[in-house]
Amino acid sequence: MRTATLTPPIASSPLTASYTRDVSNIRGPIESLSIADIDPKDLAQQLTLLEQRLFVAIHINEFFNHSWCDKAVKDKMAPNLSGFIRWFNKIAYGISGIIVTTSSASARVTIVKRLIQAAQICLKIHNYNGCFEIVAGLEQSSVQRLKRLWKALPNKYLQIYSHLTTVISRSDNHRTYRTCLQATGASVPVVPYLGFHLTDLVFAEDGNPSYVKPVFLINFAKFRLISKILGEIVQYQHLQYEFNEIPRIHEFLKNGMVMYSEDELYLYSLQCEPKS
Repeated sequence: MRTATLTPPIASSPLTASYTRDVSNIRGPIESLSIADIDPKDLAQQLTLLEQRLFVAIHINEFFNHSWCDKAVKDKMAPNLSGFIRWFNKIAYGISGIIVTTSSASARVTIVKRLIQAAQICLKIHNYNGCFEIVAGLEQSSVQRLKRLWKALPNKYLQIYSHLTTVISRSDNHRTYRTCLQATGASVPVVPYLGFHLTDLVFAEDGNPSYVKPVFLINFAKFRLISKILGEIVQYQHLQYEFNEIPRIHEFLKNGMVMYSEDELYLYSLQCEPKS
């Protein structure tokens, strides 16, 4: 399975959720709960709480020596960082799966509208990771090929979605995301999109020699750069979100989303809208 490739947005005013069903008291199997049942604000906030806990658990040592890239050692040397990466893919692919396994065309439209709202709210509350992964799920080819679905979306949702894809864009080395992050600062809680920071870290480590020839002096400039990148990550681990936990939604996000393969997603997508 290929990893979802992501990219972020700057928000205009968030949409007001029009569906405000209280899911905190819904009982029964989590399969009976749908994204269409959840207020987008609740979805964004609960996703943020879960992701911040995963993010804060990552120790600085886990960023050393590209250990998160090495299949042989990543679960031992970078267990929390590896888990955070797996979570991203689980949510992104899970979102795609929810859309393409929903048989009703109108229900698919409702779900995508909720997800666009939730991604916009994640952006507003500085959960960049959540924003990236929701948009990554919507950007999957199995979802993008659903032409009738996208045509049925009201223009205001399409405009917000367009803005979100601009923010997560990798163009100019994630320039828009960098701008968002700099504007946010470190005085509010943030869940960063770590894919961006890990890429910077790899370039800093691999693109600069550890010693300066011909006398083999330590390249302090390289290690100052690495320290700066790691410092930026760690600073976001200090401030906590104060949203109230809704266990029902936590359970849904952790255990109610199936991570289908790309081939499976495509086959389900064909059932939604066969090739013309």
